[in-house]
This record gives sequence, C-alpha cells and structure tokens, in this order.
Amino acid sequence: METITLTRDEIDEIQIRQQIIDPDQRIVATAQLQMSTWSGTQTISVLNDPAHLQRLSDPNRLRRQLSLHGLHWVHKTTPLREYKILVFQTNVLGTYATRERKALIVGQRRQARDFYRVRAKTKEIQRMHEIAIRTIYALGLDYGFVTCGVGPGKRSIIIQINVRPKLEADLQKAFINEFIRYMREISSSSLSTEVKLGADPEFVVQTKQGSLLIASNYFPLKGKVGCDAIWIGQNRKDKPLIEIRPEPSLNPRTVALRIYEGLLHVAKKVNHVSGKWLAGNMPVKGFPLGGHIHFSGIKPNFEMLRALDNYLTLPFVVIEDERGSKRRPKYGFLGDFRKQPHGGFEYRTPPSWLISPILTKGALALAKCIVCNYQQLQYNPLADPEVQMAYYQGDKQKIHPWINLLWSDITSLKDYQQYSKYLDDFFRYLQNGKKWNESIDIRKAWRIPPFHSGNR
Repeated sequence: METITLTRDEIDEIQIRQQIIDPDQRIVATAQLQMSTWSGTQTISVLNDPAHLQRLSDPNRLRRQLSLHGLHWVHKTTPLREYKILVFQTNVLGTYATRERKALIVGQRRQARDFYRVRAKTKEIQRMHEIAIRTIYALGLDYGFVTCGVGPGKRSIIIQINVRPKLEADLQKAFINEFIRYMREISSSSLSTEVKLGADPEFVVQTKQGSLLIASNYFPLKGKVGCDAIWIGQNRKDKPLIEIRPEPSLNPRTVALRIYEGLLHVAKKVNHVSGKWLAGNMPVKGFPLGGHIHFSGIKPNFEMLRALDNYLTLPFVVIEDERGSKRRPKYGFLGDFRKQPHGGFEYRTPPSWLISPILTKGALALAKCIVCNYQQLQYNPLADPEVQMAYYQGDKQKIHPWINLLWSDITSLKDYQQYSKYLDDFFRYLQNGKKWNESIDIRKAWRIPPFHSGNR
C-alpha cells in the first residue's frame, strides 16, 4: 500500500505523482492518506482498501457481491457495445468505447476489440457512467477502470474491474488532479455548515376501489407539488406518484414545515377523492417510493455517501414494513445519488419517510448532521457483505444491534445539540420495537384534513 502524508499547508504535486503513478505508467492499486500533525501522523483515509480488493480475485465472490447490489457481472461475454470507464469516486475521468457488434453470442470467448475515446454524453453513455460508479462503490473501492457494456435486451453488464490500469498522459493528469482535489477536501480543517437541504418525498393516493389517483390530472410535472415521471398503464401521461418539493433551506425544521404546507396543498386539490395517502417503500405493488434528500453547497464523495447509507438509510430497515425489501435493489440501492446542476447532489437511497412527521424531521436533521460531519463518524457496518445482504433482505435482527453504536456516534457530534429534539424523537421511534404500516393513511400522523383535530 502506498502511504501519502499530507500537511495542511501545502500539497507537493510532483511528489504525489511519483507516489501514485509507477514507472510503468500504472496507478497504484491502493493508497493510505495520512495527516501530519504536531503529535505525529494520523491515517485519515484509505483509498481502495486492500481487504476489499481481495473480492476481485474470486470470480464467484465478485459475481455474488455485484448481484447483491443489482449489478450483473458477465466475464466471458463479448457485448454488442463495450466501454472502458475510469472512475474516481463520484466522477468519471475518461471513457472509451468500441464499435457496435451485429450480434452477441452469450458464453463466447471475449475477443480483442479496438477502443476509441468518446466525449459525447448520450443516454447510453450516461447509463454506463452510472453503472461504472455503482460498481466501484458496491465493491467498497474508490477508483478503477471498469469495463462494462450493453448485453441482450439492452441489459447493462459488467465485464472487468482493473484497479491498476495503464493510463495515457491525459488520463494520468485527470487522475492526479482528482486525487489532489480529494486530498485537499478531506484535509480541510472543517466542513461547511452552510449546506442547504431540499427534498422530493413521494406518496400515492389509493382510492376505495383500490386504484391509484392519477396525480398528473391535478399537479404539473414541475413545481412545489408535482408528480414523478413514472406512469401507470399504457398512457404515459397517467402519472400516479405525488412529489412534495419544498423550497430548500439551511434549517431542517423549515424544510419539514414546507413539506407540511405542501401536503395541505394536496389536500385542498384532491379533497373530493375518497381514499388513503400511502408512503414508505412500496405500499402499492409495482410503485416504489423514495424519500430523496437534496444537498447544495457541498459535493458528494464516497465517504459521505457511505456515511449516509450507514447512519441514515440502514436504521430505516428496523422500522420498515415487511414489504420494504421488495423495493430493493432496483430502487434503494446503496450509494444511489444524482448530481444536480446547482453543484450539489440528491441522495436517493432512502424510502419515503412521509410516514410521519417524526420520521420526516428526524431524517432531515440526521441528513444535515451526517453531511456536515461525515469525517468524524467512525462506523461502517455496511462494509461487511453480510450486513449489506441484511439491508437488501430487510433482516431487522441482523441490523438492530448496530443502532445504539451508530446513535452514540451521532450524539457525539457538535451539531447534535442543535437538532437534538428531532433526533431524539427519531431514535425513540427506532427503539420502540414497532414497524410502520404502509397501508395506513399518512394523513392521520400529519393531522391533514379530515384528520386535523388535535396537535401534530
């Protein structure tokens, strides 16, 4: 393992290049980043942990690991189109592609093919970029060259992962620049607390007859209250998922209040419809729901996403409806994020926490604490494939023992006191041994008309 020692004052780019690019022009397989302090040196990050690199040497273990995350590894197939994509955490640094084959023969020995550099971003290339980033993340790595492609039925497949690729000069420069940018980011003495939160939690309205309200008949695609792009039936204009999109704020409480206002707006628009408002993972078969949280003022990295997975999403498993695991891994896969034009990102893994105001305020406050303090959080239970499997299968007994440890870490953060009311209520919900019921109308918990008597 290559050890790189940083100081807060300067970063020697020439020295770092010599350490991460070997004489054969290959990047090092793993790197340990240390911070030099007055009392000695302290390890602050390990990129491409050697323990996780071992998975690459066992094809069966590799296949199982990727399959768990909804990814398909097919080593001996020559796909219709093939891509080689250099990934450093959440960023793609370079893409190569082959010409399209006229036919694909499954099981055929892979043939040598010529690759050419591509810079365009077609929908297919964007999809391959997502697959490559997901692959590196799912394996617990931080960077590497992912060979992937388009298989039968336009299925995305993974063919090879190379953590010591030989790079051309321009890719070497891109990799070094990204490496140094990450080093500067994690060696910063403090993280910004000026992180704005937004969200677009989803729910559906199920009529007494069991059908879903067509949200697109009442709400636009865009707006503070709108509908998701997913459709029902043959008409793509019929969209049943309602999204609440509050104006972003630095304060989680403000975002929660704006969500409540959005729910009141929905109530006024559909007050003549008799039925139930349902949230969670998948209250209605075939319609998975998400509790996406948006962050602006900060860029994502894998360490941050892993903290969100462990400290925010994993605890939801112990209280979710038994149907929750059916949403995963097609939706709700670990590390699901999407960059946003404003420079921030959207974290997409959690289910719809609109189940109750306690979960909504807790999720938003917890998300803010995690993103602003992720470097101080010490636990990563999801590094263990057994815990990953427990997450995807909804194994509450396997996950529950972690809750107290995760929570003790959260309460040690300086930001905890600022949001302790919401966080403590959320923790008590986790600890009470109950699970939410996705068939119960969420208006009762929110005191939305006609359930508006009493205090929320």
